[in-house]
Amino acid sequence: MWQLDETRVGGDLGRLVTHELAVRVRRGWDLRATYGFQDPDRALADGARTAWSLGVDALLGPHLGAMLIARREEADRGPRAPEPDATRGEFVLHFLF
Repeated sequence: MWQLDETRVGGDLGRLVTHELAVRVRRGWDLRATYGFQDPDRALADGARTAWSLGVDALLGPHLGAMLIARREEADRGPRAPEPDATRGEFVLHFLF
């Protein structure tokens, strides 16, 4: 999956780009890799963010799924991206009905 969004807020023209690759390991089990880039104002060097993630998405039963992801976020610091770099883990439990 690939996505490109252009945004305009006032005079700011921003861009968001995301990519996702899912590879089926076996039925009900997928490996997922993602990349995302966000620049709130392309005309200025006022900060941008990049994120990478790698994880597993599994269908554990007919009504239960789980996703485990490691995510790395890096900032090209500026007023629009003041947060520090971070590595996070995410766990999502899906109840399907």
